[in-house]
Amino acid sequence: MLSKVMKYEWKATSKILLILHGALAAYGILCAVTLSSFVDIVSVNWSGLLFTLYVIFVLAAGLFTILVPAIRYYRSMYHEEGYLTHSVPVTSYTLVTGRLLNALIWYVIDLAIISLTTFVILVGVLHEPRFITEAFEWIGDGVVSFADSAGVPVEIFAVFLIILISASFIFSLFTVYLSIALGSLVKEHRVAMSIAFYFGLHMAYNVFTTIYGILLSQIEGSLYNVSRRLSIFSSGTSGVFAKYFFHMLIGYSIFFIIGSVAYYFIIVRIDEKKLNLQ
Repeated sequence: MLSKVMKYEWKATSKILLILHGALAAYGILCAVTLSSFVDIVSVNWSGLLFTLYVIFVLAAGLFTILVPAIRYYRSMYHEEGYLTHSVPVTSYTLVTGRLLNALIWYVIDLAIISLTTFVILVGVLHEPRFITEAFEWIGDGVVSFADSAGVPVEIFAVFLIILISASFIFSLFTVYLSIALGSLVKEHRVAMSIAFYFGLHMAYNVFTTIYGILLSQIEGSLYNVSRRLSIFSSGTSGVFAKYFFHMLIGYSIFFIIGSVAYYFIIVRIDEKKLNLQ
Protein backbone atom coordinates (compact mmCIF):
# COMPACT_ATOMS: atom_id res chain seq x y z
CA MET A 1 0.00 0.00 0.00
CA LEU A 2 2.91 2.33 0.59
CA SER A 3 3.76 2.38 -3.12
CA LYS A 4 0.14 3.18 -3.99
CA VAL A 5 0.06 6.06 -1.50
CA MET A 6 3.33 7.43 -2.91
CA LYS A 7 2.05 7.08 -6.48
CA TYR A 8 -1.14 8.95 -5.61
CA GLU A 9 0.78 11.71 -3.83
CA TRP A 10 3.21 11.99 -6.74
CA LYS A 11 0.34 12.60 -9.14
CA ALA A 12 -1.17 15.18 -6.81
CA THR A 13 2.06 17.19 -6.42
CA SER A 14 3.81 16.69 -9.76
CA LYS A 15 1.58 18.93 -11.89
CA ILE A 16 3.02 22.18 -10.56
CA LEU A 17 6.47 20.96 -9.57
CA LEU A 18 7.27 19.24 -12.87
CA ILE A 19 6.35 22.36 -14.82
CA LEU A 20 8.35 24.60 -12.49
CA HIS A 21 11.47 22.43 -12.47
CA GLY A 22 11.20 21.86 -16.21
CA ALA A 23 11.13 25.63 -16.70
CA LEU A 24 14.12 25.99 -14.35
CA ALA A 25 16.12 23.40 -16.30
CA ALA A 26 15.20 24.99 -19.64
CA TYR A 27 16.13 28.47 -18.42
CA GLY A 28 19.43 27.18 -17.04
CA ILE A 29 20.32 25.69 -20.43
CA LEU A 30 19.23 28.92 -22.16
CA CYS A 31 21.47 30.96 -19.86
CA ALA A 32 24.43 28.65 -20.50
CA VAL A 33 23.99 28.78 -24.28
CA THR A 34 23.48 32.56 -24.27
CA LEU A 35 26.48 33.32 -22.08
CA SER A 36 28.80 30.87 -23.83
CA SER A 37 27.84 31.66 -27.45
CA PHE A 38 27.33 35.41 -27.17
CA VAL A 39 29.75 36.28 -24.39
CA ASP A 40 31.24 39.13 -26.43
CA ILE A 41 27.84 40.55 -27.33
CA VAL A 42 25.94 40.20 -24.07
CA SER A 43 26.60 43.22 -21.88
CA VAL A 44 27.33 43.13 -18.19
CA ASN A 45 23.83 44.43 -17.46
CA TRP A 46 22.21 41.67 -19.50
CA SER A 47 24.41 39.05 -17.86
CA GLY A 48 23.39 40.37 -14.45
CA LEU A 49 19.73 40.24 -15.48
CA LEU A 50 20.08 36.63 -16.64
CA PHE A 51 21.70 35.61 -13.36
CA THR A 52 19.09 37.54 -11.34
CA LEU A 53 16.25 35.76 -13.12
CA TYR A 54 18.00 32.44 -12.55
CA VAL A 55 18.28 33.13 -8.82
CA ILE A 56 14.56 34.01 -8.76
CA PHE A 57 13.79 30.73 -10.55
CA VAL A 58 15.89 28.81 -8.00
CA LEU A 59 14.22 30.49 -5.03
CA ALA A 60 10.76 29.90 -6.51
CA ALA A 61 11.53 26.24 -7.19
CA GLY A 62 12.85 25.74 -3.67
CA LEU A 63 9.87 27.51 -2.09
CA PHE A 64 7.28 25.61 -4.11
CA THR A 65 9.08 22.31 -3.45
CA ILE A 66 8.47 22.94 0.25
CA LEU A 67 4.98 24.44 0.02
CA VAL A 68 3.24 22.21 -2.53
CA PRO A 69 3.76 18.86 -0.71
CA ALA A 70 3.18 20.56 2.67
CA ILE A 71 -0.14 22.10 1.57
CA ARG A 72 -1.12 18.80 0.00
CA TYR A 73 -0.29 17.05 3.29
CA TYR A 74 -2.41 19.47 5.30
CA ARG A 75 -5.42 19.29 2.99
CA SER A 76 -5.36 15.52 2.54
CA MET A 77 -4.76 14.68 6.21
CA TYR A 78 -6.37 17.38 8.34
CA HIS A 79 -8.65 19.46 6.14
CA GLU A 80 -10.91 18.95 3.15
CA GLU A 81 -9.85 15.45 2.15
CA GLY A 82 -8.98 14.22 5.64
CA TYR A 83 -12.15 12.21 6.18
CA LEU A 84 -11.85 10.53 2.77
CA THR A 85 -8.14 9.82 3.32
CA HIS A 86 -8.73 8.14 6.68
CA SER A 87 -11.68 6.14 5.38
CA VAL A 88 -9.25 4.09 3.30
CA PRO A 89 -8.09 0.89 5.09
CA VAL A 90 -4.50 2.10 5.42
CA THR A 91 -2.55 2.62 8.64
CA SER A 92 -1.40 6.05 9.77
CA TYR A 93 2.21 4.89 9.37
CA THR A 94 1.59 4.22 5.67
CA LEU A 95 -0.30 7.46 5.08
CA VAL A 96 2.34 9.59 6.79
CA THR A 97 5.35 7.70 5.42
CA GLY A 98 4.10 7.85 1.83
CA ARG A 99 3.63 11.61 2.01
CA LEU A 100 6.96 12.24 3.73
CA LEU A 101 8.83 10.09 1.21
CA ASN A 102 7.13 11.90 -1.66
CA ALA A 103 8.19 15.26 -0.20
CA LEU A 104 11.72 13.96 0.34
CA ILE A 105 11.94 12.78 -3.27
CA TRP A 106 10.92 16.23 -4.47
CA TYR A 107 13.55 17.79 -2.21
CA VAL A 108 16.22 15.60 -3.83
CA ILE A 109 14.95 16.36 -7.34
CA ASP A 110 14.97 20.07 -6.60
CA LEU A 111 18.53 19.95 -5.27
CA ALA A 112 19.71 17.86 -8.22
CA ILE A 113 18.20 20.16 -10.85
CA ILE A 114 19.54 23.28 -9.15
CA SER A 115 23.01 21.74 -8.90
CA LEU A 116 23.01 20.58 -12.54
CA THR A 117 21.72 23.87 -13.94
CA THR A 118 24.24 25.83 -11.87
CA PHE A 119 27.01 23.57 -13.15
CA VAL A 120 25.86 24.02 -16.76
CA ILE A 121 25.75 27.82 -16.38
CA LEU A 122 29.22 27.92 -14.82
CA VAL A 123 30.59 25.79 -17.66
CA GLY A 124 28.96 28.15 -20.15
CA VAL A 125 30.45 31.21 -18.47
CA LEU A 126 33.94 29.79 -17.92
CA HIS A 127 33.96 27.94 -21.28
CA GLU A 128 36.21 25.23 -19.82
CA PRO A 129 35.01 22.64 -17.29
CA ARG A 130 38.56 22.29 -15.97
CA PHE A 131 38.11 25.39 -13.81
CA ILE A 132 35.22 23.72 -12.02
CA THR A 133 37.18 20.48 -11.78
CA GLU A 134 40.04 22.37 -10.18
CA ALA A 135 37.59 23.96 -7.72
CA PHE A 136 36.32 20.53 -6.68
CA GLU A 137 39.89 19.31 -6.31
CA TRP A 138 40.66 22.30 -4.10
CA ILE A 139 37.64 21.49 -1.92
CA GLY A 140 38.71 17.85 -1.74
CA ASP A 141 42.23 18.79 -0.70
CA GLY A 142 40.78 21.05 1.98
CA VAL A 143 38.65 18.21 3.38
CA VAL A 144 41.68 15.89 3.45
CA SER A 145 43.79 18.51 5.21
CA PHE A 146 41.04 19.22 7.73
CA ALA A 147 40.59 15.50 8.48
CA ASP A 148 44.35 15.12 9.01
CA SER A 149 44.31 18.04 11.43
CA ALA A 150 41.45 16.42 13.34
CA GLY A 151 43.37 13.16 13.54
CA VAL A 152 40.71 11.04 11.83
CA PRO A 153 40.77 9.13 8.52
CA VAL A 154 39.36 11.20 5.70
CA GLU A 155 36.88 8.39 4.90
CA ILE A 156 35.39 8.59 8.40
CA PHE A 157 35.25 12.37 8.20
CA ALA A 158 33.50 12.21 4.81
CA VAL A 159 30.98 9.62 6.06
CA PHE A 160 29.99 11.76 9.05
CA LEU A 161 29.80 14.84 6.82
CA ILE A 162 27.41 13.03 4.45
CA ILE A 163 25.38 11.75 7.41
CA LEU A 164 25.18 15.26 8.83
CA ILE A 165 23.98 16.79 5.56
CA SER A 166 21.44 14.02 4.90
CA ALA A 167 20.13 13.90 8.47
CA SER A 168 19.80 17.68 8.70
CA PHE A 169 17.94 17.63 5.39
CA ILE A 170 15.44 15.06 6.70
CA PHE A 171 15.17 16.80 10.08
CA SER A 172 14.26 20.09 8.37
CA LEU A 173 11.60 18.31 6.32
CA PHE A 174 10.10 16.60 9.37
CA THR A 175 10.07 19.91 11.27
CA VAL A 176 7.69 21.35 8.67
CA TYR A 177 5.34 18.37 8.84
CA LEU A 178 5.43 18.14 12.63
CA SER A 179 4.43 21.80 12.73
CA ILE A 180 1.46 21.04 10.49
CA ALA A 181 0.49 18.07 12.66
CA LEU A 182 0.71 20.13 15.85
CA GLY A 183 -1.28 22.94 14.25
CA SER A 184 -4.04 20.48 13.39
CA LEU A 185 -4.61 19.84 17.10
CA VAL A 186 -6.14 23.28 17.63
CA LYS A 187 -9.71 24.00 16.60
CA GLU A 188 -9.23 27.41 14.95
CA HIS A 189 -6.54 29.19 12.93
CA ARG A 190 -4.71 25.96 12.19
CA VAL A 191 -2.49 27.42 9.48
CA ALA A 192 -1.39 30.30 11.71
CA MET A 193 -0.75 27.91 14.58
CA SER A 194 1.26 25.61 12.32
CA ILE A 195 3.49 28.54 11.39
CA ALA A 196 3.80 29.46 15.07
CA PHE A 197 4.73 25.87 15.98
CA TYR A 198 7.35 25.86 13.21
CA PHE A 199 9.05 28.95 14.59
CA GLY A 200 8.77 27.52 18.10
CA LEU A 201 10.46 24.27 17.06
CA HIS A 202 13.12 26.20 15.18
CA MET A 203 13.76 28.38 18.24
CA ALA A 204 14.05 25.28 20.44
CA TYR A 205 16.56 23.84 17.97
CA ASN A 206 18.63 27.04 18.08
CA VAL A 207 18.62 27.00 21.89
CA PHE A 208 19.73 23.36 21.96
CA THR A 209 22.55 23.86 19.46
CA THR A 210 23.75 26.93 21.34
CA ILE A 211 23.84 25.06 24.64
CA TYR A 212 25.54 22.08 23.01
CA GLY A 213 28.21 24.30 21.47
CA ILE A 214 28.89 26.00 24.80
CA LEU A 215 29.13 22.71 26.70
CA LEU A 216 31.41 21.15 24.09
CA SER A 217 33.70 24.17 24.11
CA GLN A 218 33.90 23.95 27.90
CA ILE A 219 34.73 20.25 27.78
CA GLU A 220 37.43 20.53 25.15
CA GLY A 221 38.68 23.97 26.15
CA SER A 222 37.56 27.26 24.70
CA LEU A 223 39.05 28.04 21.28
CA TYR A 224 39.59 31.57 22.45
CA ASN A 225 41.68 30.49 25.41
CA VAL A 226 43.61 28.04 23.26
CA SER A 227 44.42 30.75 20.73
CA ARG A 228 45.72 32.95 23.54
CA ARG A 229 48.04 30.27 24.91
CA LEU A 230 49.27 29.16 21.49
CA SER A 231 50.38 31.10 18.47
CA ILE A 232 47.31 31.60 16.32
CA PHE A 233 49.37 30.59 13.30
CA SER A 234 50.64 27.36 14.81
CA SER A 235 49.44 23.99 13.60
CA GLY A 236 48.35 23.14 17.14
CA THR A 237 45.53 25.68 17.07
CA SER A 238 44.21 24.45 13.72
CA GLY A 239 44.35 20.88 15.05
CA VAL A 240 42.34 21.84 18.13
CA PHE A 241 39.77 23.60 15.99
CA ALA A 242 39.56 20.63 13.58
CA LYS A 243 38.94 18.20 16.45
CA TYR A 244 36.37 20.56 17.93
CA PHE A 245 34.59 20.79 14.57
CA PHE A 246 34.65 17.00 14.08
CA HIS A 247 33.13 16.43 17.52
CA MET A 248 30.48 19.04 16.74
CA LEU A 249 29.79 17.19 13.48
CA ILE A 250 29.30 13.90 15.32
CA GLY A 251 27.03 15.49 17.91
CA TYR A 252 24.86 17.23 15.32
CA SER A 253 24.61 14.03 13.27
CA ILE A 254 23.36 12.08 16.28
CA PHE A 255 20.95 14.88 17.19
CA PHE A 256 19.47 15.09 13.68
CA ILE A 257 19.04 11.31 13.47
CA ILE A 258 17.38 11.01 16.89
CA GLY A 259 15.33 14.16 16.27
CA SER A 260 14.11 12.92 12.87
CA VAL A 261 13.04 9.55 14.31
CA ALA A 262 11.29 11.25 17.24
CA TYR A 263 9.53 13.74 14.96
CA TYR A 264 8.37 10.94 12.67
CA PHE A 265 6.76 8.93 15.46
CA ILE A 266 5.17 12.05 16.95
CA ILE A 267 3.63 12.91 13.57
CA VAL A 268 2.23 9.38 13.24
CA ARG A 269 0.96 9.41 16.83
CA ILE A 270 -0.86 12.71 16.26
CA ASP A 271 -2.53 11.31 13.15
CA GLU A 272 -3.60 8.18 15.05
CA LYS A 273 -4.96 10.31 17.89
CA LYS A 274 -7.01 12.48 15.53
CA LEU A 275 -8.29 9.35 13.77
CA ASN A 276 -9.47 7.87 17.07
CA LEU A 277 -11.27 11.11 17.95
CA GLN A 278 -13.19 11.20 14.68
